[in-house]
Amino acid sequence: MGGNTAQAAMTYAKLLLSMKEDEIERIVGQNNKKNKIRMICLCGDVTQKINHSLMVQLNTLNKSKNKRNERVIIHACPGTPSIAELVSLPELCTVISKPGGSTVNEMIKKQVPMIYHISRVPLDWECGNMEYGVSRNLGRPFQINGKTGDKTRTDFVQVLAYVFTLHNDIQKGRKSVPEASIDFTKNLRDTIREMLSGVKGAGPALGMKGAG
Repeated sequence: MGGNTAQAAMTYAKLLLSMKEDEIERIVGQNNKKNKIRMICLCGDVTQKINHSLMVQLNTLNKSKNKRNERVIIHACPGTPSIAELVSLPELCTVISKPGGSTVNEMIKKQVPMIYHISRVPLDWECGNMEYGVSRNLGRPFQINGKTGDKTRTDFVQVLAYVFTLHNDIQKGRKSVPEASIDFTKNLRDTIREMLSGVKGAGPALGMKGAG
């Protein structure tokens, strides 16, 4: 997780660290007792005091007295420009992030399931992106509002179990991820016209002047 979602990372981390053994097994399966859940949190530019403080606090949680299970490990680290490489790791089961357009589309392309972090006041386009992913079984929404109680943890276990299973199905070829039918390597103007072909009156409504 990263970006604005990193500010909610403390709550996500506490939820994970408070999980019991049976809850961990619901997520990762019962076949291998050595399976672990590792949360990687990108804390942005850690030369900024607030980001550095967040990174330190998150890593300190691994030694918290409230930690119930050694199979959960929190890895807080600085932000990185190598996001594409990071999300290409086959071990990466899901990404927790606000459903921004570029993030949602990149995760679909990379075939990585998402947990859509819902802020208190989600933006209209975030809602649309999230609805698209959910309707195609490519992710699940989750809202925490700072809560770490049993009900929130149980709900989080259910969402994690879903995306872990989805990731496994994608990796083994049991679940296909839709590819765009439009070739975006062509001229952008022609691509947009092709997308809008058949949509009566849509062309003049676009502010295409100056595009090229």
